[in-house]
Amino acid sequence: MSNLMQRLLPVLVNNSVRLRHTRIYRALQQTLAVIFPFILVGAWAQMLTQSVFSRNGFFAVIYHLGTVIPYYSQIRTILMSIQTVTLDLMAVMAAFLVAKFIARSYGKDDSLAALT
Repeated sequence: MSNLMQRLLPVLVNNSVRLRHTRIYRALQQTLAVIFPFILVGAWAQMLTQSVFSRNGFFAVIYHLGTVIPYYSQIRTILMSIQTVTLDLMAVMAAFLVAKFIARSYGKDDSLAALT
């Protein structure tokens, strides 16, 4: 087992270092760093929507939250809107940001690249 590790580890390290120096890797890393807060907010909204504010949600069924929490359906609608805006639009935002960061790495106009 250690013989395999001795042969495999340098290959993996070299490939990892080579990958980290590519432009697409750096662009993806910057993109994920930018969209992470939006994904986090969307994940929290989705978690609350499905567990607390859904008719068949775990906490909603056990504690009958539909009758306990005032404005239950309005809160559910707001959370679903937050979830839709943050999670569903992340693919468009990620494509925009990757194009922007790739263009910036080449020293080109990043706003034009992101719009096309």
